[in-house]
Amino acid sequence: MRFSLTRGVGAATTAVALGVVLAACSGAPATQAPTQAPTQGTQPTAAPPSPTAAAACDGFPARDVELVVPYSPGGGFDTWARMVAPYLQKNLPNTVNVVVTNKSGAGGLVGVTEVYGSPADGYKIAITEPGVLVTQQIAGTTEVDPTRLRAIGRFAVSPEVIFIAEENAHGWETIEDVQAYAESQPVIMSHGGVAAVNVVSMQALGLPYTGIFHEGSSESVLSVVRGDGEIAVFTWTSMIEHIQAGDIKPVVIVGTKDPEIMPAYELAADVPSLDEASGQEGLGAALEQHRILVAPPETPDCVIDILSDAFVSAMEDPALVAEAEAAELLPVPLGAEETQQIIQNTYDSLQEYADLIRAEVED
Repeated sequence: MRFSLTRGVGAATTAVALGVVLAACSGAPATQAPTQAPTQGTQPTAAPPSPTAAAACDGFPARDVELVVPYSPGGGFDTWARMVAPYLQKNLPNTVNVVVTNKSGAGGLVGVTEVYGSPADGYKIAITEPGVLVTQQIAGTTEVDPTRLRAIGRFAVSPEVIFIAEENAHGWETIEDVQAYAESQPVIMSHGGVAAVNVVSMQALGLPYTGIFHEGSSESVLSVVRGDGEIAVFTWTSMIEHIQAGDIKPVVIVGTKDPEIMPAYELAADVPSLDEASGQEGLGAALEQHRILVAPPETPDCVIDILSDAFVSAMEDPALVAEAEAAELLPVPLGAEETQQIIQNTYDSLQEYADLIRAEVED
């Protein structure tokens, strides 16, 4: 099977971060959310009615804007949010603060669920990943409908990386070593929740696995280094420091190997891509992770326009670009319309793997 998609600034792309699967699609209208009951703590409350456009845009923003990070401090989402917040408030039309708060739990669902059910006025927004949200919706663990979220913009796109401990009990060096081991027994995967990038890439590589859940990538890395887990999949940018420190070894790049979107590319130059390791052309690129900024459903267009214009200006600020480069991050910004299409493409593309994802949750 051949997978294909278009990527880069100005293109509607698909990805999962935890990831997205398959080709860029036609952008059909949003499908209704599944009817499975959500898990405790992830059920959104009904958002209050949105204000009229005139009232919403009159002097917006008139007070501080809260930017919710649905993960614990210190990870890639938190880093991006705290880096961009000062530049976002600088570019908003009024003198207000953009306040970053961490609201972790349920693999990122707690914070996003809170924003999903907040007043549709633009004063509470969130950084998130469409692939994880769509995966959880398919799995029936949330009633948040990602296609109803209002996109503000995209921070960046990053390949994922499958990694093992640099010094591991099995003496693994390559993905072929892992595959040979998995012929007789499952590998143990440390993860932060069910995500299509985990489910699909492991299947493509022929790696049966059992999972150990951890809240956030840092705990998952520690699990692999300690030997509790044996393998994990997280974004390339969040793993660079651990690779440089010699704690972990990359064995497969899940995404496009491209120095234009991969800081510290030299660390991945000799690592096979998922396409090469699985023989499925384009599959890795379809699983790249997009980090996006969203507002509650029914947020008026004029508010989205104000937030999106400020966000894109912030992301293109030379000072922010330099700060991101120093942190080995690479901004790849998009505006509201293109980011909204990414969410829709993610939803449409992952339906092909719905049965596989649900089976993973049931197991």
